[in-house]
Amino acid sequence: VVPLLGLYLLAQWLWTGYNCMVSSSWPDLLALSGLLPGWGLWYLLSLATWRVTIPILKGIRSPVIFLVFAALAGAAAGHTNLGPILSLSRTVVFFPYFAAGFFARELNWQSLLGEQRRKIDFAVLALAIALLPCLLYFVHLSDRMILYFDSPLAAVPIRFSWGFLFRVLAYLFAFAVIRWLMLLIPKSQHKWTRIGEATLGIYLGHFYFLLILQHYIPKQDVGLMFLLSPFTTLALLWLLSRPAFLGRLNALHEGMQRLAMHLMCRKIEKG
Repeated sequence: VVPLLGLYLLAQWLWTGYNCMVSSSWPDLLALSGLLPGWGLWYLLSLATWRVTIPILKGIRSPVIFLVFAALAGAAAGHTNLGPILSLSRTVVFFPYFAAGFFARELNWQSLLGEQRRKIDFAVLALAIALLPCLLYFVHLSDRMILYFDSPLAAVPIRFSWGFLFRVLAYLFAFAVIRWLMLLIPKSQHKWTRIGEATLGIYLGHFYFLLILQHYIPKQDVGLMFLLSPFTTLALLWLLSRPAFLGRLNALHEGMQRLAMHLMCRKIEKG
């Protein structure tokens, strides 16, 4: 957890400085302090928080029931004042996915989810297809901010009952899509495997490039954005999955781990 927090703070300071250079603005104090995560960096902060819960997850006897209550808590979190500060809102909302991934590894759910069950699979696919227009309707009813999950539902704005229903349907849709991803992922090594293994590096690096596009392309020029999207996506996938970039990222993370171990050892010696 400590190395992850160190990586977050370093990435946060780099992002804040980079954002100031591109937008020609002064840094925000909340961003400099790490309290307000930069674009996409909320994931590192939330991941550190989720990892703290691993000892609790290991003691859960009914994982499925726990996931149901975690999802209901994530949906109900929209009624609170949890917002982007310290990524509290997203930490609660996206926690069920982390918990599901943990249980999948601990209880070997991968083998179960990897098996084809035609009737169930078609029902899950039908559910996902049926839910998509419902979710898009909620976006039309309120605002696209509802998809960010980083603010109270009152700030979107949308009634809590509708917002709660939207989040419940979003969970169902997401887990239905995950089910089909588990079926479609190749069981053996593939030429695209390197990209799959580099998803964290791609995620951490892509918004540096997108900020430039967002700053220099007018928001109303939707046609140009759609035209550039596929080429930008392929270019970023290729660039950010290169061994040179991943090697530096891994070296940085390992350096944070060594620093954390050194500090812990010194604290033990003093104690």
